[in-house]
Amino acid sequence: MELDTNKIDDAVLALLYLGLHDGVRAWKGFDWEAMNRLHE
Repeated sequence: MELDTNKIDDAVLALLYLGLHDGVRAWKGFDWEAMNRLHE
């Protein structure tokens, strides 16, 4: 089964937004590959 990285990245972005608190994000629990893709 092939993973859809675009959907994973969208979900990570949504979770990052939901984790926003006073301008600071909690990012340590997310997959590093997804975070690297989003950073690019």
